[in-house]
Amino acid sequence: MPLIRLESKENQVISSSHILNEKEIQKIRYIIIADGCLKKIDLSFSLSQSCQFHISFSCIAKNKGSIQIFLKNDVSSHSPHCVLSQTVNGIVLDSSSIQVTPVMNIATSKINASHSIHIGRVEKDKIFYLMNKGFCKEEAISLLIKSLVE
Repeated sequence: MPLIRLESKENQVISSSHILNEKEIQKIRYIIIADGCLKKIDLSFSLSQSCQFHISFSCIAKNKGSIQIFLKNDVSSHSPHCVLSQTVNGIVLDSSSIQVTPVMNIATSKINASHSIHIGRVEKDKIFYLMNKGFCKEEAISLLIKSLVE
């Protein structure tokens, strides 16, 4: 599975459009870290007959960083028997933000499609639990972030 890491401290904009061929299987995973900067992702995919497309994002926004994801998938009526999944997991630290816009334009009923978005802050009870196990606060937060990415 291709792994794409976006973690520089500079603003980045990625925009691309792809067409998946018949019976193609594509799995893509993005790891995005916005440390005081903007990361903007604008992706568009068109699926052909009997193809499989799985895309996932693991996002961390900190130090007033911002992540914006626009993800569009098109499945025409001439593209039955596709499998499509979109997954976004994110952790927001301090006053940072993560915004996700998932779009699925599906013109056939013969498809298996799903999307999920889970964005939240590091839970204080989880930090407290790890600190009771001997970790300092920074180590506890680091472990929780690693569990998202791995």
